[in-house]
Amino acid sequence: MFLTAHSGCSGTEMNSAQYLKKAVTEPVDFIEFDVRRDRSGELILQHNEIAGAGASTGSCPGLTLRDALLLILEEEQCSSGSGEKRLNCDLKEYGLAPEVQDTARECGMDPDRVWFSGSMKPAPAEVPGSPISGREAGALTFDVPAGRILINAEELVPGIYRNHSAEDKIRQVRTLISRFKRTSCPALNIDYHFCTDDVVREFIRAKVPLSLWTIDDAETLRHYRALLPGPLLVNVTTRQPEIIR
Repeated sequence: MFLTAHSGCSGTEMNSAQYLKKAVTEPVDFIEFDVRRDRSGELILQHNEIAGAGASTGSCPGLTLRDALLLILEEEQCSSGSGEKRLNCDLKEYGLAPEVQDTARECGMDPDRVWFSGSMKPAPAEVPGSPISGREAGALTFDVPAGRILINAEELVPGIYRNHSAEDKIRQVRTLISRFKRTSCPALNIDYHFCTDDVVREFIRAKVPLSLWTIDDAETLRHYRALLPGPLLVNVTTRQPEIIR
């Protein structure tokens, strides 16, 4: 099982230099941060949409993706024994992944270290308002290799987190499973609150590997470890890696 440090873990500010420095030293496999464009077109670490010039919510302003990657590389060199961690770029806008990979290369970082979650639109996109083919057949592909994508549930079934009856929820889950199996992604990235025992049993029957967010206490993690066979619990994202590990 991989462990991912959620942006702002261990009491740091989200998407900040302080967070990145802390995450490099944490006992985790992935460092997560949010990526979007600023008004000038620069890729920056930011969670919420930028409302106006100079506005910043949900992150520390001014940290570009390039600065963040260079900082991580520098901290890794200075932190003996920390090793190279994978990066989980949680995209907040579509179409950014190839540029993120190019930026990693330009910084001297192996782009294979860079994984993605968040706004990753699968193709074909033949139904207006939906990222999924109406035929429910054929492979779904992405603008970067699917093997580096923890695909979010809402990208495959828009609106899946809305309130549903128990029966409707299971129907949605089965649609989600069907669409996930059309990808080559290593895991389905999903809010653990959605994953009731009944839902988890559907995933187990279909052998769908899961990446659960955001689990911040050991008891909850023990619950899912007891429910899920080891190979199906691929990743857990947490704000408290020192507790979860």
